[in-house]
Amino acid sequence: MQWQTGISAGVPSTAQGVGLVIQRDFGRLLRAKRFDRPRGTRLPRFRTLVIMGDSQSGWAVSTFVGEGFNRDPVAGSGVFDGAIAVNGHGNWLAIN
Repeated sequence: MQWQTGISAGVPSTAQGVGLVIQRDFGRLLRAKRFDRPRGTRLPRFRTLVIMGDSQSGWAVSTFVGEGFNRDPVAGSGVFDGAIAVNGHGNWLAIN
């Protein structure tokens, strides 16, 4: 999940990195209790969440964890219980 500036009209260059926030908040939504969800949400609730990626998406998982996006900004706890990055060394080789 990432904006690619210069490809789609109307995407500002300042939107880079917003995909990590979307990914975090989607995980928060999947874990949220029924009364904490937006009205009309029909997604199931999961008690355990694991984020996984291979190659480029593995790099995204490494960046997601390494940059601190796995922290719930409200609760302060982790959003995903586990992270698996396969062939996604990127700049965060130490967590692979």
